[in-house]
Amino acid sequence: MIDKAGEHYELRDVFDAYMRFGGMPGIADVGLDQEKALVLLDGIYSTVIMRDILERENRRGQKRITDHVLLKKIVMFLADNIGSIFLL
Repeated sequence: MIDKAGEHYELRDVFDAYMRFGGMPGIADVGLDQEKALVLLDGIYSTVIMRDILERENRRGQKRITDHVLLKKIVMFLADNIGSIFLL
């Protein structure tokens, strides 16, 4: 398999990267560079989860989430445990 930059990759390596990082837009552009993929995913997380949730809450005047670090920990826990049963 060859990417836009002409880099050659084994199909298995590409599949493993897909399973690890998902199919978010932009992941294909960073190739198999794990560090770049993690930076990209962190940016997506920051935009979608943190900014959108916190901004929507502020617009509604609710201001119930006071600890954004705790919110991030909860979201990361839930993401790591998708498919697992957990009780709150």
